[in-house]
Amino acid sequence: MCSADHVVTVSVELKRWLISGGVVPERVTVLPNAVDTGRFGAGTLQPDELRARLGLDGQPTVGFVGTLKPWHGTETLVRAVGALHRRGVSPHLLIVGDGPQRNVLEQMVAQERIAHATTFTGTVPHGAMPGYMAAMDIAVAPYPWSESFYFSPLKLFEYMAAGCPVVAADTGQIRECLRNGETGLLYQPGDVDALADALSQLLADPVRAGTIGRAGQEYVRAHHTWEGNAHAVVELSRALVHPRGGDS
Repeated sequence: MCSADHVVTVSVELKRWLISGGVVPERVTVLPNAVDTGRFGAGTLQPDELRARLGLDGQPTVGFVGTLKPWHGTETLVRAVGALHRRGVSPHLLIVGDGPQRNVLEQMVAQERIAHATTFTGTVPHGAMPGYMAAMDIAVAPYPWSESFYFSPLKLFEYMAAGCPVVAADTGQIRECLRNGETGLLYQPGDVDALADALSQLLADPVRAGTIGRAGQEYVRAHHTWEGNAHAVVELSRALVHPRGGDS
């Protein structure tokens, strides 16, 4: 990396790591991941049929998309939905994806007594994801706290592009991409009650949830598209070939 003319990384944390290894700060650009807004954008999604097939008609639905592995923090989401049911708020939990933690999560769902209100879809083709996201009233990125949260979550941008109101853990790059109360809601990572409170706020106020979902969608369209990322990389390349003050 130290011999590269320029390095593009997806998060500030990775930039810091590169600098600690000797890369000159001025030679590193942070360019977070992005989304194909044409695939996930409004007007292309037909959630009603899917909601009917999943038995979600008339039920507020809280959803998660991703591989079921410990570092996605899905246990916190299960416990938060369980807490909501004990409060008398009864959303359906839609977990889209599969992985080694599925058995653990299914046991947790049973312990929380929300098995009747939980759907595990198993593996779903990526091309079908927009429909599943459109079937969600709220989408959650429940990452646990990590001192080295270095990645740029694709699911966050896809949730937002699909117009889903997002509730996400306040960690790593997420806090840079989500403006709390405007393009999503943030909560303290691992805090079950705080997540339940955030979900409860949006479930109780669909108008506000819709406003947040639309604001997130607009933000992603303006700042986090693959086309925009490609243009940024092209401009970086041009700057390297023709630096300011150099020969043209």
